[in-house]
Amino acid sequence: MKILIIKTGAQGDVLRTTTLLHLFKNGLVYWLTKENALPLLENNPYIKYVIAYNNKNILLGIDFDLILSLDDDEELCKFVTDIKTKKLTGAYYDYKENRRTYTEESSSWFDMSVISKFGIERANVLKKQNKLSCQEHLFRMLGKHFNKESYIFNIKPINFPKVIVGIETRSGKVWPMKQWSKYEELAVLLKRDGYEVKFFEERPTLKQYIDDINNCGLIITGDTLAMHIGLALNKEVIALFGPTPAEEIFSYNRMKKIKAKTDCYCCYRRDTENKENCIDSISVEEVYEATREI
Repeated sequence: MKILIIKTGAQGDVLRTTTLLHLFKNGLVYWLTKENALPLLENNPYIKYVIAYNNKNILLGIDFDLILSLDDDEELCKFVTDIKTKKLTGAYYDYKENRRTYTEESSSWFDMSVISKFGIERANVLKKQNKLSCQEHLFRMLGKHFNKESYIFNIKPINFPKVIVGIETRSGKVWPMKQWSKYEELAVLLKRDGYEVKFFEERPTLKQYIDDINNCGLIITGDTLAMHIGLALNKEVIALFGPTPAEEIFSYNRMKKIKAKTDCYCCYRRDTENKENCIDSISVEEVYEATREI
């Protein structure tokens, strides 16, 4: 069976989508992604070909048995309609209606997206009401049951003691409202108690950043790439959630989720015009106690 998975971003979302590879271990898997996500997929034992986005046209000459189209980008939705396949599941472009849309079996996920057939306001309501992890939605698209299948990653986990704590203070340009302002204050308390605290920084390569995370026993972060890498490397993780939903993240019994304490939790805000940030309603004491419990 020849399968094409289209998942290009964000990097953390690409990594968690590797859970689907458990379903295709006997298939011939192609994966289309953006260049910045290539290190997350290279040398994966269950992917035959990792295709960089800039080279996507080589897929037009291949006949697939299944395409799993997981991005709602308009260019990709149009591109996927030009690829030969026996079955398409996920997002595509309807030229008759002149709009992006999605297949019925993928509706539970895309009904909550920007291309929702219900419109963006209803999509955001559905997203707030959602109680299923992303992995559960993905497996349902394929008529399967998610049974805690792990990330499939090309980096071997290193077992470091939990007193070595890695902290990711950043969140990327797309979601600045994910940033908690109290990491420095937390680090003071942890160092006082004898923890070794490492703040993650920009690295020349993604591989070096992954190694930094691997060299810790406990990761404290927002809803970020560091969170997904920590889970993929079997680390204990404390994750703080503000504008994005904690329910979509599967914890694998290794992650403590701490949610904002305000009404605007899971508000999908990306602006910083309002100085009040819902994630800052999380207290230093709560994160500190969660660290101590772990």
